[in-house]
Amino acid sequence: MTIASISDPAPTSGFFLPGIPASRNEEEYGRLLACAQRSTDFPPIERRIRTLDCRVAGRDCAIEVGQPGPGDGAEVVAIIDLGRHLGYGVFTTADAEAPALLIGKPVYAVTEF
Repeated sequence: MTIASISDPAPTSGFFLPGIPASRNEEEYGRLLACAQRSTDFPPIERRIRTLDCRVAGRDCAIEVGQPGPGDGAEVVAIIDLGRHLGYGVFTTADAEAPALLIGKPVYAVTEF
C-alpha cells in the first residue's frame, strides 16, 4: 500500500519586474513610480501589485505582471496604484516612461506580491 503525500502549496513568487535583473528591481520600481507621478501630478501609492482583475473595453480580464496585457499584448512590467481617485497605471514594454493603460476604480480584485 502506498501512502499519498500531500505536498506543500507552491511558494508565492516574490516581487519582480520582468526583464530587469533582480539586483536592479528596486531602482527600476522607483523610476516607474516617478514616471507615474510625472504622468499624473500625484504621488502613487507604493503597493506592489501582481494582478489586477478588472474590466477593460467592456470585457472582464486579469492583468498580470509578466504576462501580455490587454490591447496590444505588450508584456506587463508593473501595475501601479495611482491613488484613490485616479485608478491604476499599467506599465508595459510598449512604453517605459508612462502607463500604457489606465484602469479606473473600483476593480474586482487586486493581488499584491
